[in-house]
Amino acid sequence: MTIISICPGCSIGCGLYIREANDGSGIRVDFRKRSPVNMGKICGFGTRIKSFYEDSPIKPMIKGKEAPQDEAIGEAAKLLKAAGKNAAILCMGNATNEEIMALNELAAAIGVDAVETGLGELLKAVPEDMHPIVKVGIPLEEIENASNIVLVDTDVLVQYPLVARRIIAARKKGAKVLEIGVSPSTLADTGITISPGELVKGIQDAVGSSEVKKMLDDKAVVICDTSPLTDVEIVKAAINMCADTGAKPLFLHPYANPTGLMLLGTPSTGGISGLVDRINKGEVKALFVLESDPAACMPNAGEIKEALEKLDALIVQTARETPITALADVVIENDAFYMKDGSTVNIEGRVQKNHGTSTFGFDALTKLSKAAGGKELKAEDAFKHAMGKLGVEGEIDEDVIPVSRGEVKLSKITPGEAKATAGEVFLVYRTNPLTWNAVPGDCVVEAGYSLLVGLSMYKDEQLSIKSSAGESAVDFKPSRDLQDKVLVSKTLLSAGNGAVTGVEVSKRSSSLSIPE
Repeated sequence: MTIISICPGCSIGCGLYIREANDGSGIRVDFRKRSPVNMGKICGFGTRIKSFYEDSPIKPMIKGKEAPQDEAIGEAAKLLKAAGKNAAILCMGNATNEEIMALNELAAAIGVDAVETGLGELLKAVPEDMHPIVKVGIPLEEIENASNIVLVDTDVLVQYPLVARRIIAARKKGAKVLEIGVSPSTLADTGITISPGELVKGIQDAVGSSEVKKMLDDKAVVICDTSPLTDVEIVKAAINMCADTGAKPLFLHPYANPTGLMLLGTPSTGGISGLVDRINKGEVKALFVLESDPAACMPNAGEIKEALEKLDALIVQTARETPITALADVVIENDAFYMKDGSTVNIEGRVQKNHGTSTFGFDALTKLSKAAGGKELKAEDAFKHAMGKLGVEGEIDEDVIPVSRGEVKLSKITPGEAKATAGEVFLVYRTNPLTWNAVPGDCVVEAGYSLLVGLSMYKDEQLSIKSSAGESAVDFKPSRDLQDKVLVSKTLLSAGNGAVTGVEVSKRSSSLSIPE
């Protein structure tokens, strides 16, 4: 059986073929060349998506013991109703549009007025009349036709490789690429390199610099990664570049459907840190989590777990075992993303169809809504309602981009304080779909030659990286391009507690274990 599917890794929404073996031995994944998004390729997450779907499947549970799905749903409804307005909902975007419609009904049933998406802090920092630029990007084809491109603290080769292909196409047409950040990229023609300890201030200072102004006009594009780890001051600076010059901002997001989630739901403006703060203050007593795990994809996992343990009730609906399922009072089984019969909206506003046949996850959500005293939806009605809100008539046409952010007048935002990060050596994360979906990647950090020479490091040795958050032992890869005191990791490490962490670095001692 072959299913035409959408990759859940990030907001680009690449097309895939998922082929299920007839003997039940697993799946095989191929890129879908016909997809208008992929340009005939998939990224590193796409090549490893087999393990994302097949590793650690989970069954419904109550208090750690396997239970029938309907019993788990009933228990979850009882716990959420008991919490009432002291309940909260978290969904970071690994859900279909139809599931989001059911999630809205659940929120209404228990009296929750907003769903936390993980991007709430960004929405809070940006004036409401400019929210459309955070929610919806530009057609990716406009990158190829850009006069010039500025990358703001974003390594697209690592984080969004299919966007990198568009940038390469633009360069062939004569566009120049300027990169502003801590680590240079082979995509860039030139760069403004900033010390990680002064990252935000350096980007703020770059807004009015001659290097930026000569690159940007109304046909240029400014690209910035926006995730739960992104400092909102970096987003403000990117907006200010565009407000100054008329350039078009493109804010990229992790997960398949944060655009649909923000357009169809009522997103919170608290962010993950705001949610954790509300739990610690006792304002949130029950939390429902849909296909999301901040303890798996955020660097401060220990703090998040400590907060979750304070809840009266944690309910998780998921297809995979993750760190927080062990903490959950109730686990509701979900179907794998490729199996779903549903739709998504990618960052450019393209509505896409996932051609699975399952409504198992949707059915669980709408049963939960009904059990909590709310409305039970039919899948076909949820589809029609979602398409109506998105302006799609009839069947989905993947070659059409029906959702636009429209004409948004950008105005400069007053920058906030640019706090410095202390340290002589800095660990910098370059998050990617593997990070956000908790798929194990290669535990290797890039390090500058001078740092490695100073430590007398040899090929088969490991670095010990230590901070107040913890200690990690990792393999290393030398880089001639990195600044002297910078380490770059694509994998979350015990020593890193934010996007940039000041760390101590030495040779690994024999007693230090390698992080899983």
